[in-house]
Parts: sequence; structure tokens; C-alpha cells
Amino acid sequence: MTFWNFIRGYVLFSTIRKWLSGNRGSAPVSDTFSSYYDPVYERRVDELQRQINKSRKAIAESRKKLYGDTPLRYSGWSADALEDRKAELEDELDDCDESSYRYDYIQNELDIIEDQLDEIEDAEFFDDDF
Repeated sequence: MTFWNFIRGYVLFSTIRKWLSGNRGSAPVSDTFSSYYDPVYERRVDELQRQINKSRKAIAESRKKLYGDTPLRYSGWSADALEDRKAELEDELDDCDESSYRYDYIQNELDIIEDQLDEIEDAEFFDDDF
């Protein structure tokens, strides 16, 4: 009789524990949602992914328009024109905050102009040798 009392007590305790804890023997979350397919959700995810890709393309195009092909930008300029542009950029650089993107952009453009001036100087040096 005590064995059956023990079994009844255990079963009663288990059901009360499950009832109070909220765990009613349901399947794990991953098993519950793995077979569930929501076409509306999938369409929305696809739509958002297309919007993300479109935004990335627009950002890339605007960066290309803003910065362009910077090494080729000054390829046909004379040394005097490059020096004038360099002076303009240095004046703009004095007015910019050092932590701004504009400052970095001007600094990069100055580096490109200096590289172009170096190439012109090297070309003149080699032309003088012949």
C-alpha cells in the first residue's frame, strides 16, 4: 500500500509541478516552428532584402559620383593648374574641422594632386635626359 501511495504522490507532484511551471510537455521551440511556413513573412523578408541591395547600389553609385575616379581626375592638368588647385584645397583645409569627412576627403585629394605633380616632375626629368 505504501508503494502505491508513493506512486500516486509522485504522479500528483509531477502534474502540479508541470501545471505551475507552464511546461505541459510541449515540443521544443525549434521542432514547433521548423515545419511552419509563412508565405507572407517570406515575401516580406525577400522584399526587405531587395531594398537593402537597392540601397547598397545607390550608395555605391553616389560614392562613385562624389569621389569619381580620383587618380584620373587630374591626369590632363598642367603643373600650374595643379598647384592652383592645391592652394585652393589647402585654404579649404584650414576652414574644416579635422574630425570631419570633408577634411579627410580634401586630404586625400591633396595626396592625389601631389602624386600627379610628382609624376609630372619625373616625366620632365626623364624628358630632359634625352
